[in-house]
This record gives sequence, structure tokens and C-alpha cells, in this order.
Amino acid sequence: MAHGGGGMSAAWDEAGRFDFRRRLGEGFDGEDGELRAIDRAVARWVLAHGGSMLLARVAAAASRAEGEGDSVLVLAGDGSGRFIAPLSEDALAALRNEPLVANVGQAARMAVGGDSDATAAAHGWAFVLDGTQFYLRRSFAHEQALAAMLRARRGDSPASRIGTGAATSSAGPGPALWDVEGDAGGDAAAGVSAEALERWIDQLFGGDRSAAVQAQRAAVAGFMDRRLFVLTGGPGTGKTTTVLRMLLLRLRAHRQRFGAFPRLRLAAPTGKAAQRLAESLQSGAAALREGKRSASALAAGSRMDSDESSAATSSTASAAGTRVATTATGPDALAAETRAMHARTSTGDSTARPALDATEADATAFDTDWAPALDHVLAAEAGTLHRLLGSRGPARGHAWHSGRRLPLDLLVIDEASMVDLALLRASFEALPEDAAVLLVGDAEQLASVGTGSVLRDLVEALQSDPRGDLVRLQHSFRAEAALQPLNAAIAAGDAAGFTEAAARAGEAFALRAVGDARRLQQALIEHTQRLHTALDAGQVFAPLPIDESAQRAAIARAHAALREVQLLCALREGPFGALACDAAIDSARKRRLGLPEGQAWYPGRAVIVLQNDYAAGLFNGDIGLCLRSADGSLRVWFEARGTEGAGPRGLAPGALPLHGGGFALSVHKSQGSEYGEVALLLPPDPEHPILGRALLYTGATRARRALSLWSTEAALRTALSRPTQRVSGLAARLTPANDR
Repeated sequence: MAHGGGGMSAAWDEAGRFDFRRRLGEGFDGEDGELRAIDRAVARWVLAHGGSMLLARVAAAASRAEGEGDSVLVLAGDGSGRFIAPLSEDALAALRNEPLVANVGQAARMAVGGDSDATAAAHGWAFVLDGTQFYLRRSFAHEQALAAMLRARRGDSPASRIGTGAATSSAGPGPALWDVEGDAGGDAAAGVSAEALERWIDQLFGGDRSAAVQAQRAAVAGFMDRRLFVLTGGPGTGKTTTVLRMLLLRLRAHRQRFGAFPRLRLAAPTGKAAQRLAESLQSGAAALREGKRSASALAAGSRMDSDESSAATSSTASAAGTRVATTATGPDALAAETRAMHARTSTGDSTARPALDATEADATAFDTDWAPALDHVLAAEAGTLHRLLGSRGPARGHAWHSGRRLPLDLLVIDEASMVDLALLRASFEALPEDAAVLLVGDAEQLASVGTGSVLRDLVEALQSDPRGDLVRLQHSFRAEAALQPLNAAIAAGDAAGFTEAAARAGEAFALRAVGDARRLQQALIEHTQRLHTALDAGQVFAPLPIDESAQRAAIARAHAALREVQLLCALREGPFGALACDAAIDSARKRRLGLPEGQAWYPGRAVIVLQNDYAAGLFNGDIGLCLRSADGSLRVWFEARGTEGAGPRGLAPGALPLHGGGFALSVHKSQGSEYGEVALLLPPDPEHPILGRALLYTGATRARRALSLWSTEAALRTALSRPTQRVSGLAARLTPANDR
């Protein structure tokens, strides 16, 4: 049996088993606190396989870094020193000579022509050293493979070459949408003229060419011929409404060119997020059919970007583009105008375009020719990325992969900030090469629970190498504007700007000093009173009507009341965590209602689903509200999904899937949701590792009308000043100079 290197034999027992309980020596822990058990196990594995103590230390630090979401550990220079002291040139040279470590040249060959994981394993490589960047093998493989696929999708091959169904795989890619040569000639029936494109965009947006919609218009036009497009922006900026118009324009052009619609799927990292996307598109479709297409209509219905979309019956977009030249046809005219649109939006030029005259306005009517495209969008299946890929567990991988591609032409991934490196790699590997991908999300929000910050990295790379495939929406269409400067200051880490915005926000913002148990208890008592008042106004404590229509309205009203006041916690556990705060609110509400402490269910109790239950149609993150039926029984009600079809669902408490309390939620659980008033609780310790700008931004931007920040001044300063930038090499690998 091959044992570890010199001096390590004492770690093996007589049966040839390595002792993974072996002490690693004094001072082994990283530079930033204790290593986890799994980090120590990695170090012991290195020693068991002949690695040096230096490599064991570095590998343990890399494991810890990955646990914090970093895909790479920087060993020297800028960005080094967090988990292990910066290494000297001699130490780096020693690492390059370790048999378990692949150097940069070997690492480059890993990603060529197949499975880099298998290639590395065959050579015994467990780690990769790329200059001063040290990777665990799997993280390097994910990053390298994803970067290569993203670069390829940004290349010259237009997404508009996608075929029409199964023929794509057998016959290869077809001609481009903007084919102005060969069979297409100049025939508008075969291609799409710029004049037709302009008319279609105006139809989608009711002729709105105001300054507020310039970025949306750039996105709609820019998505037409891309295999990769990224749409990012904060809450209330109209991301989902813009997505609907992007899809409609592309679908109609594709059908005119090829005679059929592309195969479309909608996906998100969680079931709740996928369902919200589908509901939002339904709400937007209803708004279009009702003629609500202007930016002003969007201001009244912009909740499509939140979990209130199911209650909103009309939510409209801002969007579509600046005028496209009408004197030319084909790709050149489109490309030139799209570039101009992006130049204006990227430099902050949001000048309104000329308004439509009476004749032009008549041409913007939303005619019935859009109905098939709308129906195709609404018929698209929405689900989690894991379900789309046919996840079979960590050991067995996915049913769809590079050797068995998904049968689709167009994929929309919403809440992309929550997708980790490994999952996005798997998603892109399973896509046909000529399929198009639209990534949507807020790059400033908290990153995924897993490794990487892919959306943020991608936005950074696309901004530094502009090709018109990234649009950042910045104009908020929410009527309540008092919190917008505050959110912008948080995103920028601007402490002075935050102070100024807070002073100007008036009653929309309050900073409450909550630094100990006594102050927290008092804050919770007052919060519970506001919650009770909101629920009482929503008639939550009254029995539901017998009439089905009246019952639906009562359930919708009750859920809307629950969303008026919400406590969000940075932590899940501990005295300042969501679990403890939810229990305190639950007890206070029982006392207010005169109920015994041991009574689990009562009208007005809120719960959150913690695991998907496809049979019940419930997803992780769904909020249920206990209400009393006319016969006196208690059921937990979940809102109706979408604008049509099934109504709200009521389950007996005993029939619920795994669930927890819904009065206090973690910031992570709140992503994608929106509430009237938010109380955001930060841990009082300014050194707490969870404090960071992305967490503060994510929690603050859940508030639509008012934000109460429960924090010590020191903790707030830390959160504002600490960027939550995960360490990754993905953005650099997306540039041509780093194509290795």
C-alpha cells in the first residue's frame, strides 16, 4: 500500500487505514479564525496522499474559503491573507512541484476536449495552482468550463440561428433571423425589417418613448439576436415586465422567419421563484391585453417583480426602445441602432425620444397578431433548475447533460443571483449550443448559498467588454420613491450618502438602536402591535365567507394584510435570529388573542414552507396563513397562483409539508419578496461575519413603503463598509486575453 510521504507513516494503523483523527499540530488554524471539521479533513487527506504540510495548510484554507462562497484562494498579492498568510515565492514554487497540484499549463489542458474532472483525477491532481490562485479541483473545473461556454455564447454565432423544434438537432442551425442574402433577399416575409421591428416595439409599449424606458427598450431590441443576454436591476425597475416584451418580440420574429415558435422554458433556483416568474408573466400578459403598456401603468403595477404578483391583476412594463431607423432593413440597421441605445443608457443619457404623431399612434395598437406569442409564453413550463436538469442527486448527476442535451431553444433563468457556479455550469452544459439564454436578477443582492457569485461576475465582465448583451435597469417605477436614494447608497457603500438619504426619507425610514435583549424585546412588542393592526384591518380574525367568490377575495385580502408588516433577520439562529424572533412574536400574539401558550394554530398564524411539495403545489418559501372557516375549522391558506385557473389552496395544519414560522424570516428567505413595511434586524456585534453590504441591500430593498433598521451604529457601519465580493476568477476568464 502506498502510504504518505516521509515521517507520515505513524498516521497509518496496522491495517493500512489512515487516521483522520490525527492532530495537525499547534497553530494550524487559518489566519481568520478556526477551521471547520471538513477543512481539517481536507488537510488530513493531503497528508494521507503524500502531500506536504504546506499543501495541507493551503488546501484547508482553500476549503474554508469555498465554504465562505469563494471559488479560489489567493496566495500572494492583492486579495491574499484572509484565510492563510501570504506565501513567499519559494513557497509558491514548492506548491507547483507537489504531485497533487496541477500547474497552469496542465490546468489549461484539463478543460480541453472533455471532462476536466476525469482528466485531473487520472493524473492524481486534486488541486490547481494558476499563478497565485489556488483552487480545489472541482471549483477550477466549474469555473473554467462555465467561462468557456459563456465566451462561446458571446461569440459571433447568433442565437437567432436556432431551429424550430427537433429539426435543430438533426439538421443543424438554420439561417439567421436577419438573413438578407440568399433565399431571404429583402423579403420582409422571410426576415424582419427594421421598420417592422420599430412598429412591433411601439405596439408592445403603447408608443411610450419616454426617458424612463430607454434601458428597457435597449434590452428588448438587444435580445433579438443573442445566445446570451443579462438583464439586471433592483426591485421595482421592471425586470419581469421587460422580460415579457423581450420574449414576445423574439418569438414573433422567430415565427415569421421559421414558421414556428422556439421551444421555451422558464427556470429559477427555487420553486417559489419559478412560480413567481410564471405568475408575473401572466400578470403582464393580462395588462398588455387590457392596453396597459405605458411607463405610468407600470408605476401602478410594478409589483410583478415581487411575490405580490399573484394578487396584482395588472402589472405593466416600461420598456422597448428608442426609435430604430426605418430606412434600412436587416442586421446592420438593427445593430447600429442597438449600439446607440446602449451607448445612451450606459452613459446615463436617458433623453426621451420624439413622441408619436397621430398616425404613428394608431399603428401602436396591440393587435391580435400578438396573441399566439402571448399564448406561447404563458404555456411555457416553469420550474426549478434542478427539476429542469433532472437532478438525480450528487452521486448520479443530472439526466440532461453535455451528452444528452435539453430539447429547448430558449431558456429564461430568473433570480440568477441565487444560482451557484456548479448549477449554472450544469445548466449550460445541458443546453444545445445554439439555444439562447436570458439571465435575469439583481446583481447587488446576496449571492447563492453555494460557491461563486456568478451573476455579479458576469455583469462585471460584460460591463468591461461591452457588446450590447447586458442591460442594467436603474429607473424605479414605484410610486414610493423615498427609499430609493437610501438603497442606492447601500449598494454603493456610501456612508455619507446613506446618512443624507436617511435624513431626507422622513417617516419612510427609522434607525432603532437595538443592541441588547431588553431593547430587542421592546422592539418586538411594538412590531407585534403593528402586525396585529394590519391583520385586523385585513379581517384576518373573522371567519371566511361561505360564498366561493367572497372567500377568494377574503383570502387575498388577508394575505395582502400579512405582507404589510414583516420582520427580517440577518441571522436564522440565536437570540437575534429569525427563529427566536418568530417565537417571541407568536407568543405575544397568543397573549393578545387570549390564547394558551400551547395552542399551535389560531387565525392569523403565518408559516413558511421549507421544502417543495409538488403534489400539494407548494414550494420552499411559500407563505401560508391560518384562517377560520365558516364551520369553525382551521385551515392554512396559500394564495392563488397566477391570474387564471386554480384558486387559493387550503390545507389542514397536519397536511402541511415541512414548515416554520412566518412572522420573522431570514433575509435569505425573503429574496424576491416585497413588503409594505420592513423591520430589518442586524446582529449587534460589529465583527459578526454575516454583516455585509449585500445582506443589508437585500433586506432593505424588500421594503416598498417604509424601512425600520434595528441595529447598533457600529454594526450598521460594518455592513455598509464591508463589500460582500466573493473571490472568483470567473470575470477575468470571460475576457479573451484570459482564454486559457
